[in-house]
Amino acid sequence: MTTSAASLTAPLRFLAKYHVAATRQTVECIPTQLADREASCLFFGTIHATINHIAGVDKLWRLRLSGQSSVASEAFDRFYRNDPKSSGVTSAELWRTYETDWARSTVLAVEAAEATEAFVLAQTEESLLELVVYQRTDGTEVQVQRGAAAMHLLNHATHHRGQIHAALTEAGCRSLVLDMPALLGVENCHF
Repeated sequence: MTTSAASLTAPLRFLAKYHVAATRQTVECIPTQLADREASCLFFGTIHATINHIAGVDKLWRLRLSGQSSVASEAFDRFYRNDPKSSGVTSAELWRTYETDWARSTVLAVEAAEATEAFVLAQTEESLLELVVYQRTDGTEVQVQRGAAAMHLLNHATHHRGQIHAALTEAGCRSLVLDMPALLGVENCHF
């Protein structure tokens, strides 16, 4: 299937706007006492580690899609090249260390979402069709269309916000609303 950039630009910009609003809403609705509570529905064990993961992966994909790599920073790269069998450190444990201060983690998550939105807004129809080469966490080199990868980036955060929503609901906290019309306003839900 061939994708034209014109068919990607508006939806990507809309999703990037939603990404910022949903990230902000998510971190604002998380009671501090639940941030480090273990929850089985969270892939990284705690809401705190999951928020760290969302922020870190936003950064990773922005680096990849701008032709850079996380390899430039060994400290950053360790989050993506961790082998729990040899390191003895699980991904959940590692993501808890990305930013240990909860308040700072929430700020980093919103800043990462805003930086991702700025990245998406800076793209042209042509740049969204360009192929980007990057190195996967297992070391293999991959070539991917920038627009499709940007769509993946935005969807990735949605997936993990859903896990956070489930953890909050399980804990009896029902204040998080992530529906686009409720969050952005019905009048703003268009391309």
